[in-house]
Parts: sequence; structure tokens; C-alpha cells
Amino acid sequence: GYRRWVAFAYMGVNAIGFAANFWVLYTVAPLLFSATVKVPKSILFYIITLCISDLMIMTGMLFLIIDIVVGTWKFSTFSCVAYLVFEAMNKFVAPVIVVLISRTCYVTVCLDPKSRRVAASLKYAIAQVIASMALVMIMLWPLFAYSQVSTLYFNANITLRTVNVLRKCTFMPPSEIELGFGIVSCIASYAIPLGGMIYWYVSVPFFLKRHAGSSLTSNKYVSLFFITYNLKNYCYFYYCCCFAFCFLNS
Repeated sequence: GYRRWVAFAYMGVNAIGFAANFWVLYTVAPLLFSATVKVPKSILFYIITLCISDLMIMTGMLFLIIDIVVGTWKFSTFSCVAYLVFEAMNKFVAPVIVVLISRTCYVTVCLDPKSRRVAASLKYAIAQVIASMALVMIMLWPLFAYSQVSTLYFNANITLRTVNVLRKCTFMPPSEIELGFGIVSCIASYAIPLGGMIYWYVSVPFFLKRHAGSSLTSNKYVSLFFITYNLKNYCYFYYCCCFAFCFLNS
């Protein structure tokens, strides 16, 4: 009974997540090809990347739901590794994307025109996402090396010659690697992104205050600031949701 309710809860959250992310993709993706949109194309691409990453994570959650319902892991070792990687990506990808959005907002408001053009460039955003994902995959190497499907045997009956077999997808690294992976995950996925977001967003109001003398310049910067401010609130909300999800699943 308990396992069934847990599975229903996961399915409900997954359904809401799929619907929300597809709605965001439906809303944001066309803007990426619009010539009149005021939001930098790089930020739109980061949001789309965030949604795709979330969809990948929720696809991985389907393996967990089936495991809960059936009571044993029914898939291959490759599927096990893929599931664990998707789950771990939840701790890394969202913070990385939020940091990229934060820095882009800061650059488009505070730095010189050339830097703003580069930061708003779609090609620059694609290159940054590829480089960031490569670094994330490098940090996740223990999952590729120490993930496996473990087989457990219990309730053996010698008379009837029966035994219950339970297969589970597990991540079993040596203790020192597990500790190091946990520390790196904490620093890379929470401490550094949070520090970067605080620094870049605190810098923007001070910059606007220093440049408030020129009304034309000020109006332009304030307009950009309020656009990026709304994006920031969306990212903070997403970041908090990801933190809560990781906490509940740790």
C-alpha cells in the first residue's frame, strides 16, 4: 500500500513537471527565432536548455517509478547508469544554467556594448552550455565507474528449491570517492552558483545607482534590469525547487 502511494505521488509530480516544461518550451522556443524580442537570445536558449534538462531528469524518474511499482529493477545496467546520471544532473545542470543566466543579466546591464553583444549571442550561449555540460559529465565520472545492478537473494527454501531474487540499481563507490564526490557536488552545485548569483545581482542595483545621472542611459538600463529581474525570479524559484527535490531524494 505504501509503495503504491509513493508511486502515485511521483507520477503526479512527473505529470505536472512534464506539462509545465512543455508549456515553457512552447512559449519560449518561438521567441528564439523572433527578430523583435527584447530578451537576449542567450537567456532564451538557457531557459530552453533548463527545460530539456528537466525533461531528461523526469524521464529518468520513470525508471524509479517502475522500480517502486514492480519492487525490483527490471532494466539493464546501461539503463541503471543512465537513470543515476539523470538524477545526479538535477544537482548540477539547474544551478549551472541559473549561473549562466545570472551572469548574462549582469553583463547586459552593467558592462560595455561589445560585452553585451557577446553575452547576448546565441552562438556564445551554445558554446557555454556545451562546455558546462562537459564539465558536469567529468564531475559525474564516479557514476559511470561505480554504478551497477546488484542482485540480492533471500528467503531461500531448500525443500521447495525456491529463492526470491531482488535486483536494485545502486551506486557503490569506495568510501573515500563517495565522500569526495559529495563534497564536490555540494561546492559545485550550490556554494559556487549561490555566490555567483548573489554577487552579480547585488552588483546591478549599485551600477544603476551610479549611472542614474543620465536619464536616457538610465531608462535603457532600468528597462533591461526589469526584464532580467523577472527572469531572475523565475530562476530563483526553479533553483529552490531543485534544492528541495534533491533534499527529499537524498
